[in-house]
Amino acid sequence: MKDVTYVYEALNWASSFLESKEKEPRAAVWIMEDLLGVEGIEFQLKRREELREDQKTSYQAAIERFSAGEPVQYISGQASFYGRKFNVNEHVLIPRPETEELIELALKLMQEKDFRAPKIATLLLGVERFQ
Repeated sequence: MKDVTYVYEALNWASSFLESKEKEPRAAVWIMEDLLGVEGIEFQLKRREELREDQKTSYQAAIERFSAGEPVQYISGQASFYGRKFNVNEHVLIPRPETEELIELALKLMQEKDFRAPKIATLLLGVERFQ
């Protein structure tokens, strides 16, 4: 990544690197969005911006961690679940999309059965909600 100057160049390098390792190339974007602290249209607008040396170093390290099998959520330290973001690390389980479907089913069943004030607890998950 020594000849990389701009965000789009880093993305091209990372996508190719991840494909060569048979890893999900879209992770290059997810990791860069996290590094820059932007997403969506804001991210698109930053594609032609220059990366600082510390950003290049951090990005390359994150891409290498992902290529070695570490989940993006552990690299970024956060995971989205049911419209909220949670702090995560290697000591906690990453929330799964299938669990969101389970919550939807439970809410539907509670509505159908007219539960007024159900008591729901999460146990031993080890996550901390921050947003």
